[in-house]
Amino acid sequence: MGWDSFVAKGNPYDDVKQRLLGFEKCLDVSRKGSTFFCAIQNEDLGVYCLVVLCRVETRHYIPTVYYRLISELNGPYQYDCPKKIFKLLTPTTDPLAQKWRANVQKLYDDRKESGKGKRKFNKLIKEGDRVYLKSSYSFRRSKDSYSWTEVTFLYKRNNLSFFSENDNRDMVVHKYTDIDYERTLPVLERSRKLETFLDE
Repeated sequence: MGWDSFVAKGNPYDDVKQRLLGFEKCLDVSRKGSTFFCAIQNEDLGVYCLVVLCRVETRHYIPTVYYRLISELNGPYQYDCPKKIFKLLTPTTDPLAQKWRANVQKLYDDRKESGKGKRKFNKLIKEGDRVYLKSSYSFRRSKDSYSWTEVTFLYKRNNLSFFSENDNRDMVVHKYTDIDYERTLPVLERSRKLETFLDE
């Protein structure tokens, strides 16, 4: 299905939600960002998820909402379905819907593992500790290419920042699950290279 639109009378996203709740068989609606997830009751399909993509454009102070309806049976790529909606869905035999639900569940599992990793990281690792990664972390910077498995932890802000003494470079790791906690051990003294890097 393509994109449709309507002129919002109030808050654009509140208008979208009210329209969705107005569906005869809509059991519940929840929003993540600009995407809505709806649990829809159907006599043949049971309860399935309807994904609604939205964007708002304002011209001359008038907001217009553009929206697109995608059933889980069409295999949408939006997997951030709220659990309260996901729990309402009934079993399905449709292959695309099954694949979509598997990806939603994988996202739940990854977040759970990442949360465990974050708590473990905060408990075990301090600045200056030697850290091992589960697999080689490769990236390119300018014309150079690097591949690291052993690094030194610098600091944690929005992401995890590490330092490679071999290449005298810093790096960022986005996932706590990338760290091999069994091999990671504290280092009492930082190397001269690390101290020089931190003082810059």
